[in-house]
Amino acid sequence: MKYDQANTLIVFPMFPNVSTDFIDELLKANDFDINLTVDMLHELNSQDMLHDDAEATNDLHNGQVF
Repeated sequence: MKYDQANTLIVFPMFPNVSTDFIDELLKANDFDINLTVDMLHELNSQDMLHDDAEATNDLHNGQVF
């Protein structure tokens, strides 16, 4: 399992309404800093800026082994 993909799997359960693709990109932008990424996601969520797009895009990750 690659480090960045493992981080996505750690963060995703905290924000199941956020697509794994978005989490992947946010982690990359934050140099894979989980704490910073989680803080940003909490902030976006508190401002209601996260869209409930996880169902559509997370199907792409179902069954994939990281």
